[in-house]
Amino acid sequence: MKTFIRFAILSCLFVFSASSMNAQVNGQNVTFIKFGNASGFLGTYIQKSGKTWVEEGKQQGVSNFTFKETHRDEWSVYLVDASRGVNIQLDLHTKKVMYSDRNNPTSRELYNIIEQYSGVNGWTAMSAKFVTSDNNRGFFAHTSGKTWEETNRRNPNTKFTFQEVGRDEWSVYLHDASRGVNIQLDLHRKKVVYSDANTASFDLYDITQSN
Repeated sequence: MKTFIRFAILSCLFVFSASSMNAQVNGQNVTFIKFGNASGFLGTYIQKSGKTWVEEGKQQGVSNFTFKETHRDEWSVYLVDASRGVNIQLDLHTKKVMYSDRNNPTSRELYNIIEQYSGVNGWTAMSAKFVTSDNNRGFFAHTSGKTWEETNRRNPNTKFTFQEVGRDEWSVYLHDASRGVNIQLDLHRKKVVYSDANTASFDLYDITQSN
């Protein structure tokens, strides 16, 4: 009986925690949205920097359209693509992406919002600062397209170049084909994880900051 009660309490705490995390994402702090339709996932809206957002399809890292954020309210983010005369409302209350354009200013439903996230996470991260066990410091930074670079304070002229091969909710995955090296920037555990053809995954550095 005690085991059952303990399990029930833990289950309730898990549900409450998940619900609370979801409730914290609103129009004021959202940075990433997955959208789709009845057939499933179609793409994402990602706040890249400042007021700049991009819409990407299923192929991550390939921007279909670029938007400027005009304002926010409690439940929505409002975006504009001036080059096409397109306005987008990311409505987290109704879970809808709303669309209008210069030829039809009436706002209408474009997509369903499937998931939303706030802050820096695996979907939005563009850089990660790290510290080594001997207190050397450096960073991984997205430079263009799917290209990232690693540099460090002690040897600033030595740089390693990686290609981004994937992302998920908490991590960015990088690969250096010239050295056969794989890197996972794990923002949940705050670790840089290393592996290669001869070495299983292990924690290489601590992540101190991400943007």
